[in-house]
Amino acid sequence: MGAGSLVTPNNRVPTHTLAMGRPARVVRPLTDGEKQHLLESARGYVEVAARFLEGDCAPCEPVRF
Repeated sequence: MGAGSLVTPNNRVPTHTLAMGRPARVVRPLTDGEKQHLLESARGYVEVAARFLEGDCAPCEPVRF
């Protein structure tokens, strides 16, 4: 799903595809590299959640632009 996309009711998006827009439309299949990146990113979030639940997460500084 592209950022800010709107999936309307009854809209079906096939697995392993990129959809974006308002309303969301399938744009193209995901590359193997993109799928791998999504898996690695999800693993990172799971690791952070586990550390937080164990009390092993120090507060971080806000990102300044």
